[in-house]
Amino acid sequence: MIPKWEDRPVVVANLLNPAFCGEILRIAIKAYTKETKQGLPFSLTFLFLPILLHEETRNRLPKSVSKNFYEWFEENAIVKIFIGNRIKNFVPYTRESLQFLIYYEAIKINNQAELELVPYSRRKIGYRNSNEIDDIYKKAEMLGKWLGRSGNIKTIYSLLGIKP
Repeated sequence: MIPKWEDRPVVVANLLNPAFCGEILRIAIKAYTKETKQGLPFSLTFLFLPILLHEETRNRLPKSVSKNFYEWFEENAIVKIFIGNRIKNFVPYTRESLQFLIYYEAIKINNQAELELVPYSRRKIGYRNSNEIDDIYKKAEMLGKWLGRSGNIKTIYSLLGIKP
């Protein structure tokens, strides 16, 4: 359960606000869709925020999709230790971000229960030289593309040691 907006600590409210998290998800959905020519399966949506907003895990991600997801995960077994709990803890924030995106018609759910982008014009927002935000957005694109190449959802989840 997510605390009311006014009851959230400032850091949590800033980092996990639905507009910011929603933009991360939009970037990942766009990359996944471009890679696979289909929408992002709903269950994969819950992987992006826990991986990308955790600095240590994000920094361990490769710079490109040339490395296989399974190989990377085996080489970075430390990620596996806490990923299950982190995914579970991020579920409410991912849902809130998805609700935000759907409400503002930035994404839609297709007939196969996959997430697709709805075209819209986004204003360019300056982040006052925030390399971290730029890095999160770049890694969101890479991770979306990477999961698109990784195949079966059940295999991805079993590799992570969790059930969808």
